[in-house]
Amino acid sequence: MISESTAELLRYPFYKLYHLDDVSSFNGLTEEEVASFKKEYETSLQSDIINSLQWVTAHPAADLTAILPNLLCSNEDLHRFADKVLKSLVS
Repeated sequence: MISESTAELLRYPFYKLYHLDDVSSFNGLTEEEVASFKKEYETSLQSDIINSLQWVTAHPAADLTAILPNLLCSNEDLHRFADKVLKSLVS
């Protein structure tokens, strides 16, 4: 089960899902989005968000659909999205 603190941290990157027409076409964050992430959030918050994304990738059975319940994405799509965001931030 996903902790409340992890779910709260995942809302930061998951908010982008509201602005995507098709989550399956998401290939990761752009360089500009990564730069914005590093500029807008303090280092400690960046680290916490990355740790939450790492937790998600380590727990593929975790149900992420309750984090933003109004999103019409499958749990599999949310995990794929989290993995691509993580790869964008740590590369």
